Amino acid sequence: MARGSCGVRRKVIKSVLLREDTSEHKVEKVLPAWVTPALIDETLQVWNPWYKGMLSREHAIEILRNTARLLEVA
Repeated sequence: MARGSCGVRRKVIKSVLLREDTSEHKVEKVLPAWVTPALIDETLQVWNPWYKGMLSREHAIEILRNTARLLEVA
């Protein structure tokens, strides 16, 4: 198991398949298990006030993935 920057052991998390309905078709994405619909909603609530336009769920997922990558490097 990998050690995080805080010395906390991190488990390797299984990926889950997330299906989202878009206006035109369904989109399937493979996301880590820790990226839940509730976390995506919370990310949108936190970050939307800082952007001129409204962020999409896709943007929230990108923010979460980038944050995870940043924490892995640190």
